Amino acid sequence: MKAGIPYSCLTAGLYLFAAICPASSAAENSGNPVGHWISVDFVQYVEDFQPGKKTYQGDLYLKDVEFSPGGKTSISNTWKDQSVFDQSGQFYARFYIHTIDGVDYLFLPWLSGDVTLRGQEPWYYVLQRNPAGNLLPEETASRIREEFRNISPVGQWISVDFVERMEDFQPGKQRTGRKLHLQNFEFMPGGKTSLLFTWRDNWIMDRKAKARFYIKTIDGIDYLFLPWLSGDTARGQKPRFYVLTRAPLETIVPEQPKTRTAFKEIVSIDSVAEYDDVRWKNLSRCNSTRIAKVLWTLNFNSDTVWPDPNEFPSLKQPDKILKDAMNPGLRIRDLHARGVTGKGVNVAIIDQPLYLNHPEYAGKIVSYFDTGCQSDSSMHGPGVTSLLVGAQCGAAPDAKVYYAAAPSWKKDAAFYAKAIDWIIEQNEQLPAHEKIRVVSVSAAPSGKGSPFDSNTGQWDQACA
Repeated sequence: MKAGIPYSCLTAGLYLFAAICPASSAAENSGNPVGHWISVDFVQYVEDFQPGKKTYQGDLYLKDVEFSPGGKTSISNTWKDQSVFDQSGQFYARFYIHTIDGVDYLFLPWLSGDVTLRGQEPWYYVLQRNPAGNLLPEETASRIREEFRNISPVGQWISVDFVERMEDFQPGKQRTGRKLHLQNFEFMPGGKTSLLFTWRDNWIMDRKAKARFYIKTIDGIDYLFLPWLSGDTARGQKPRFYVLTRAPLETIVPEQPKTRTAFKEIVSIDSVAEYDDVRWKNLSRCNSTRIAKVLWTLNFNSDTVWPDPNEFPSLKQPDKILKDAMNPGLRIRDLHARGVTGKGVNVAIIDQPLYLNHPEYAGKIVSYFDTGCQSDSSMHGPGVTSLLVGAQCGAAPDAKVYYAAAPSWKKDAAFYAKAIDWIIEQNEQLPAHEKIRVVSVSAAPSGKGSPFDSNTGQWDQACA
């Protein structure tokens, strides 16, 4: 360690970080951070910053930050003296303001989960002081104050977009380019919502974070800007916004029973062989004797169409085979009969993305977190969840699930480490009798024989 280099400490005596002095052309000062700052770079060390040259290759997630008098910021961090604190107040690190060629730069340590949970050194956002001083030009701020109204949010809302900033929203144009994870949302009188969030006044809250929501009237239409309180928000990142419009009155009706239709089009076939996949196939033209001989080798489902069982009684077996396959075995059904059903037990699953409306586990997913799958379902995740809490085939049908979706196909263990971080965060919020007791991971993100080729060390640190 170089002599004379100051240190900054992350609390609880856990970690010690070296704060590297910048180049000699820069002068450190203890200037007042109050005001609006605009991000220009993201660097591992303060000395890496080169004015006028952005060295970070990706987009800057933190676009700007505002320090307010009294210790608040526009993100979930707080500040005091020359230190910035995470939301819990348990971890902090020193920030620096350096004047380089007459320009003030703020070096803001980023207290992510890698820092607070895994002990890594923080990287620094480099921000330049906004000469205007305000978060928004006065003309824009005035217009926004006029457009936002104190309107009751109570009622059902339908999602139309997901934006990084409210000003990014353009009516009639969806910026995300993909299906929105949150399809609708309901505010209820008394502070409840259709999700695990609660609300009061103009604030939406979970157990660890809160943010203000806004209702803006554009061309006579009310738009709700709902901040999405994800695990990233709890770690200090600014929330993005779901944009929703009020649901038309004609859509607010009790859900009616739906006529079941096949997931895929039923295709007729004329013959069948051992180990054929006959899901969503019509076998009524096939030889019944042949079907009976190979029945136990076939891959079929409840949408498979069979020949008339009255003409060939042995073909009554498919229903029995399906029913038997739903039995978890090991005399688990005997335990169910004695009341041992997993009731009161919370389990976490890290697996591929989950189709949330499957009837086998509907209503049993307490919370769902997508680490970066950008997909709505998979083969493996629903299977694992059904085997655990499925109504017909589950070993513990009354247990509840906290589900973290991770893209195993990317072979990047960072997504799995992020999932562990999220599970830990959820568990910290739960009372003692509701703690998550088991974590299911159908993967090997590190270790001998692991198929993962990126960030395996992050998984090891997350599990340590």
